[in-house]
Amino acid sequence: MSELTFPLAISWKEAFGQPSRLARGLPPALFLSLRVLLAAFWTGVLAWSLVDHFDKPAEPDAEWWIYLTNWSLLFEWVYLLLAALLALLSRGSLLRDGHGAHTPALARVAYGMQAATYTISFIVFALYWTLDHDYDKGSVDGITFVTHGVNFLVALVDLLIAGLPVHKAHIWVPCVFAVTYVLFTIIYDMSGGKAGADPYIYEVIDWSAEPGKAIGIACAVVLIAFPAVFCVCLCISSKRDGPAPPPRQELHPADKIDVQA
Repeated sequence: MSELTFPLAISWKEAFGQPSRLARGLPPALFLSLRVLLAAFWTGVLAWSLVDHFDKPAEPDAEWWIYLTNWSLLFEWVYLLLAALLALLSRGSLLRDGHGAHTPALARVAYGMQAATYTISFIVFALYWTLDHDYDKGSVDGITFVTHGVNFLVALVDLLIAGLPVHKAHIWVPCVFAVTYVLFTIIYDMSGGKAGADPYIYEVIDWSAEPGKAIGIACAVVLIAFPAVFCVCLCISSKRDGPAPPPRQELHPADKIDVQA
């Protein structure tokens, strides 16, 4: 059975319906509420981002979907919705339980998106504040801060409470996401796209004017940054769950200690 297709080693109802060992003290109702709250909050952020963008007459409406930030926002939103939905379904019998080869497709998709969400959200946060933000302009508006900071905090909360372990075989998901976006920026640039008044989406990856710099940054992000952040998430997941508790051993009658004098 290939881990590349995201089978679960345990029941999907247990995986999505129970918190991690770190958060095992959360009552089931509170864990479910937290899952729903994260999904609802990020739905609000998505709506806020769209309204904020379309409310600016200086920006073409079609421009919203070209940015890595918004790709990440949508990806995280879908994952959080699926995680909340599966947590709800785990409490009923609408979707049959199963694991391994019998893992439902919905659970596989959510599991595949899990570690990628953590990785992508941090990369977006880090790239914005190191490469894209203009510190000469001073403060940033609310939606920019939320989508380039709170985005990772939401993902981190999910990482700490999720009952699903991050699996090393899933590293290909965030890497494919990164390669896809890089290819998109090339196609957009070469086909004459106009991100506002500029042919590039981000100034630091201008394929027409500075292809060498763009290649260098793209390779560094795809080949170094994404795998490195994924490995950090893998380590956090491992530390979060800790070593498995030893199996409980029952004493045989002959092994019982007579404490009577």
